[in-house]
Amino acid sequence: MKNLVIALITLFASSTYAQQSVITEANKLVTEFNTSQKPELIAEAKSLIDKAFESSDFKKTTKAYVTKAKVEGLSLFSNEQDDTISSTNQVLQTYTEAYEKDTNAKYRYDLSISIFPVKAKLVELGSKAYSKSDYKKGYAYYNLATEINDLEIAYPQVTPLDTSVVFTAGMLAKLGGMNKEAITKLQQVIDLDYDRKDAYGYLIDAYREEGMEAKAKNIEALKAQRYPE
Repeated sequence: MKNLVIALITLFASSTYAQQSVITEANKLVTEFNTSQKPELIAEAKSLIDKAFESSDFKKTTKAYVTKAKVEGLSLFSNEQDDTISSTNQVLQTYTEAYEKDTNAKYRYDLSISIFPVKAKLVELGSKAYSKSDYKKGYAYYNLATEINDLEIAYPQVTPLDTSVVFTAGMLAKLGGMNKEAITKLQQVIDLDYDRKDAYGYLIDAYREEGMEAKAKNIEALKAQRYPE
């Protein structure tokens, strides 16, 4: 029985690690594409996330949908597609699912920022179709742009938490020996997936110094998932 429990825990840990790795790698490729504009990076990210979503073992979390939406949106820009309208319908569906799953607006800002260029691209394509007197295609592009605008209205952009400010406040609190204040600030940014490895270290130390070993171990496990060696 003990061996079975250990095996199940190991399986769960492996599955969680694989899940996080796919999302992390896809987001890394998105970041690299935004810098280099190399279309093969988005093609790789799309292949990675598509395969993950096809797997019955992959947990379709809010972050997974947000990542998928960003990747699909950027794929419209990374290369010329013959069937952009069909592709955009898929992007619209994924964004809709991402917005719906983001019930606490944790990713609202990221979604709003990433969906706007998709709308702008459709307006550009619609204008090109109009200039060629292809009015039906022009309408199709502009109609999709209005549907994206409907999403923007339904899920208005919210001012994001300035995580760098919150992190710095937490770090200074920790360095100043104010562990309780540090825990509040650092836990807040880590809950938002703030990408600073040292934030985890500061929080782990603060929890330990306050005698909260279980919480320290939980953050250590989370750190290992997000920053595998």
